Amino acid sequence: MKNLLIIDGNSIVNRAFYGIKLLTNKFGLFTNGIYGFLKIMFKHIDELNPEYICVAFDLKAPTFRHKMYGEYKAQRKGMPEELRVQMPVLKEVLQAMNIAILEKEGFEADDIIGTVSRICDEEKIKCHILTGDKDDLQLASDNTDILLTITRMGNTTVTVYDEKEVLNAFGVTPKEFIDVKGLMGDTSDNVPGVKGIGEKTAFSYIQKFKSIENLYENLDDEIVKKAARQKLEDGREMAILSKKLCTIDRFVPIDEKIDDFKRKEYNIPRLTELFINLEFNAFLKELQASVGGESKKANCEIEILKDEAALITSLSLIKEEFVYKIYKVNRELGAIGFMAEQKVYFAKNEIIGKETLKILKNIFENENIIKISNFIKEDMLLLDSMGIELSNSYFDVGIAGYVISPSKSSYTTASLALDFLSDAIPDEKEIFGSGRDKKDILSADIKAVSDFVSGEICSIAKLKAYEEEKIEADGQGMLLDAIEMPLVKVLADMEKEGFKIDKESLKEFTEGLSLKIAEFEKEIYNLAGEEFNINSTKQLGVILFEKLGLKIIKKTKTGYSTDAAVLEKLMGAHPIIEKIIEYRHLAKLKSTYGDGLLAVINEETGKIHSSFNQTVTTTGRISSTEPNLQNIPMRRQEGREIRKMFVPSNSDNILIDADYSQIE
Repeated sequence: MKNLLIIDGNSIVNRAFYGIKLLTNKFGLFTNGIYGFLKIMFKHIDELNPEYICVAFDLKAPTFRHKMYGEYKAQRKGMPEELRVQMPVLKEVLQAMNIAILEKEGFEADDIIGTVSRICDEEKIKCHILTGDKDDLQLASDNTDILLTITRMGNTTVTVYDEKEVLNAFGVTPKEFIDVKGLMGDTSDNVPGVKGIGEKTAFSYIQKFKSIENLYENLDDEIVKKAARQKLEDGREMAILSKKLCTIDRFVPIDEKIDDFKRKEYNIPRLTELFINLEFNAFLKELQASVGGESKKANCEIEILKDEAALITSLSLIKEEFVYKIYKVNRELGAIGFMAEQKVYFAKNEIIGKETLKILKNIFENENIIKISNFIKEDMLLLDSMGIELSNSYFDVGIAGYVISPSKSSYTTASLALDFLSDAIPDEKEIFGSGRDKKDILSADIKAVSDFVSGEICSIAKLKAYEEEKIEADGQGMLLDAIEMPLVKVLADMEKEGFKIDKESLKEFTEGLSLKIAEFEKEIYNLAGEEFNINSTKQLGVILFEKLGLKIIKKTKTGYSTDAAVLEKLMGAHPIIEKIIEYRHLAKLKSTYGDGLLAVINEETGKIHSSFNQTVTTTGRISSTEPNLQNIPMRRQEGREIRKMFVPSNSDNILIDADYSQIE
């Protein structure tokens, strides 16, 4: 039996938008709604493999329901701007996929969906309705499934309802579901229902009487209590009106026929362009895989070297350029890939012996050989630990990519190749996984590794050519050659040097914070009249708003909010508030800067070796992580004390503070 998938466009994109955190592309366009919609749609296309597919959308114009009841959906807030800007782009994507888009002024998407499902019944085509709206349950039948979708925190669950499942789940038939909604109303659509009749009561009445009309003919039945009877009598007109408002019109005059919904070939060039602009790399790779390699891929011939002799022979081919990538395992050399005479070679550490290291040292330290790779700063640190100093002759494709496009969220080779070259290469996560299941270059599948390495090395070589031409055309050569590229080595030296810290003074200071925190704990317990977990939002909320009776500022799903903004508003309401604010401040200092800094002091050097990042900010500022040494507090005395813990490397040196304000 042929089957059709019709998607409730507004419902699914809304579910996706609110279920996934805000995402933007390099142009600042919000993309989370589009991404989530496509993810859900692709999943169901794969599972159902429908012969026909279409998407129904609401239009902004009033519908026949607004004419019946002026307050219909009157309380609805407008679509958030962050979602509104995504809607035309989503429709562009659907058009590039040659998927029919259905809209009709005066009707809602539900009515179009109901009409299409009726046509499917008549033409003996199985209908699947993908929606997040329970109203569509009234359309469930032996021939029509409702795929009810819920998205939370990026995770989507789908429950399938046919006529039997609706009856099993709710105790009413799909058609009777309309009557339930008519009685209880619908706050989301501002359908009034009968005032005072709730969901439980509405279901019990319709389960017995089967319809609103039959209920009103049997108001004297014992199941209808006296108080409810009066509410029903008073709300008779609204009940009948609400039922009409909740009933999906299955006879919308649409021009399209079933054959118009047949799945067609995608417009590959247009869809590829859209996915690149939206930065939907995963979708792009699936698209390219589906067209059997017709799209561009970064491929070079690769040889997996088996012994050191072959490795040495291959390295001897290096003349003026060394396109390479070092793959680390546990922060040590795990493997190396490189290009020589347009061919990629790959060697694991097991065949890298002393003779090879001598050759690599000569290559990396040779000013006449330009080293070309990505994330070269990390290579400099690793090579330094091996007694190799990478010369000043290098080209980092990530840094060049940053000069060209400083607002990108990622400068991995895969991301750069996709954006600049439209080349699809495997991302590291695809090959090595993530989390507990993450593999390294030595344990991953060798075929997958070879594809990954050949794609990456090949792309690095092509990226250099593209980036040099682009940077010259944009007049950014001086910025790259005189500032950004030399800065790589400066930052590597800074990380290697580290920052000396007075460990004993920091320990003493942290212990002092512990004593102060303990004192504040006692004072808070005395003011509260009992001991409790001050760090527990739930327990603190009970103390402040139930026991002490302070004014409730904001509630959450799990209780009361006690965030900083709430405590600020409660300042002066009770002495405990000031104590809690100070307690939190001291606890933050201790955990982040006391215990936190002590944990990252290198035992051998007595220093903190922070990582300095060159491609994170769009303004050109350097950022610091693990730990962030650019965020040591100074506004309060305790913060200034922490700054005093950073000291010169020896007694003959001093620290100098030189600040070019806003130089970027």
